[in-house]
Amino acid sequence: MFVRPNGYEPGRANIVVYNWGGLATAVVDVSKVLHVGERYAVRNVQDLFGAPVAGGTYDGGSISLPMTAVPPPPPIGMARSPAPVTGPLFNVFLLERTPR
Repeated sequence: MFVRPNGYEPGRANIVVYNWGGLATAVVDVSKVLHVGERYAVRNVQDLFGAPVAGGTYDGGSISLPMTAVPPPPPIGMARSPAPVTGPLFNVFLLERTPR
């Protein structure tokens, strides 16, 4: 697992999870990105404009992310060549602090 804070936007980070064990969830420490009491949302980048896969009010420590496969939208102009589904063995997430 890697948590890469965005150097230009506090409260935002990319989370990369290699799940070679095929676990249903990944537990990720985001304490270097969020402060206790901040609201947040986590989105799977394969469905970036879909519903968040996790979120709420950060209470410290780690958060749990679902490693389920998310079918990505087809690339524009390439409906017959869908993008590969990477979960549950590999997922990338976008963590964003949200307004109160």
